[in-house]
Amino acid sequence: MTGSRLRARLSRPVSRASVRGLIGRLLDNPALRSRRVLWVLAVLLSAMFLFQVGQFMFVWDIDASSYYIGAKGFSLGLDIYDPDVFQAPANSLFGRPMVIPPYIYPPLLGQILIPLAALPPELFYWAFFA
Repeated sequence: MTGSRLRARLSRPVSRASVRGLIGRLLDNPALRSRRVLWVLAVLLSAMFLFQVGQFMFVWDIDASSYYIGAKGFSLGLDIYDPDVFQAPANSLFGRPMVIPPYIYPPLLGQILIPLAALPPELFYWAFFA
């Protein structure tokens, strides 16, 4: 196809009918109707999805750890804005030294999350992001 014909074709608006026709032609392709190809595609898409979700599932390097420790600190009456005081409950709760981002959020957020802080860290994470 020449450059001018390609530009003319690309400059035309795309209609729903043409998109439906393209999808229909793709789905009617005998190669894509094979069960083996569909299974491979399903497995690949599932693996990609699980990889993306798994990156955040059990990682406490994000703000959830600060929310959790901040709410725990509020419930214990600690000054959560002091980095040393804030880090101490994190180390005792997780059983090992951890680098937790400092609590830089409004006090109201920590007070609202106090009921969720009664949960174990994993359940807090799931309840907060659910």
